[in-house]
Amino acid sequence: MPDRSPSLPMVSIHVPICNEPPDRVRRALASLADLDYPAFEVLVVDHNTPDPTVWEPVAKECARRGSRFRFFHLGRWPGGRAGALNFARTQATHRAEVVAVLEPDALVARSWLQDAVPEFADPRVGVVRSPYLLRKAALDGVGGWAEWTVTEDAALDLALSQARWLSAEPDTSLDHPPADFAECRRRVARQAYGAAQIGRRHWLLLSLLDRTLSWPQRWRVVAGWLPWAGDALGLLLLWVSLALSLDLFVGAGRFGTSTALCTLLTAGLLAGRLARLRSVPVSAAVQELALSHTAARAFWNALLGKGVPCQAPAHPQLATARAGSLVREEIALLLAAGAALAGTVAVHGLATWQAVAWCGALLAQSLPYLAALFMTWRPALAARQRAASHPSLGGVARSGGGD
Repeated sequence: MPDRSPSLPMVSIHVPICNEPPDRVRRALASLADLDYPAFEVLVVDHNTPDPTVWEPVAKECARRGSRFRFFHLGRWPGGRAGALNFARTQATHRAEVVAVLEPDALVARSWLQDAVPEFADPRVGVVRSPYLLRKAALDGVGGWAEWTVTEDAALDLALSQARWLSAEPDTSLDHPPADFAECRRRVARQAYGAAQIGRRHWLLLSLLDRTLSWPQRWRVVAGWLPWAGDALGLLLLWVSLALSLDLFVGAGRFGTSTALCTLLTAGLLAGRLARLRSVPVSAAVQELALSHTAARAFWNALLGKGVPCQAPAHPQLATARAGSLVREEIALLLAAGAALAGTVAVHGLATWQAVAWCGALLAQSLPYLAALFMTWRPALAARQRAASHPSLGGVARSGGGD
């Protein structure tokens, strides 16, 4: 780690928010107020939040924190999060040399800036991933934040690499409150959608004629696209498999080249996914499987020019009554895959290796949808188990829920 300089640069911390629960933002601001760093400001930029009861408490909290904290309510604003960040860039103090971007639920350590900012002592470093600090000259040099994509951070990373800025990754981390499944779906949908947007816009990076990136940089970009593209291919394979299964037990179809190709591709995707998840905890692997349909749909939506799915603000407490509606697409596809599997067994049995392999492929394609169903209903099941283990607590919870 570089030595700490006695004269540290001014840091402008930007916190874009949209329909964020006020209590969550207030906790983040409290951690920023406690920073052990001599020169920083905090700009909270609320955009596209129509309800005053959501953003006004945050405005009051910023006013209470003093002149270091400034709040801006933009109302309807173009460009989404990137547009809000570009606005914040114009409002930053002229003394700012570093721009930091924080999620509205991030809780920082007191030494966060003291540990991360000295990385900019190397004049070649344009970005420090802690989680996201930028040299302002580098940010301005590439034209600011890209408003054509929902993953403006990934687009900026690419632009900085093309401009030959280096990145640093100090050994620091931030705390985030645990996110429920609905919030995880929103985040994954945004990431997959943005990856497809960037892929559409910068597909020439794969060309041998492109000279803006080195081969290692180019591979990192492509490697970042591959998991999302794999999820999208998996969804396409499922639809093809359902069509072939319908032909197998309704039409006069037989196992042949098409079913063999689908089986091989499904096996390849499953092997790649298992290889990627082999070093993560089982709970994290199940959650990633559960989110694969969300990622696939978002990826296809971006390629087809449709909107981002799963972007409605998630309620902090997912009610049991809404759990099924959260994954209704996954439930429908799971039932369709189950019917295809049952129909194949009923008509063709398991007498041939082709039938066994086809049923195995259908079962493998069903795993992400089973995982989605499990992740959706797990909070409700856990609540019921707690109520059963502690009847008195369950009674209190029920009596408190009345009108």
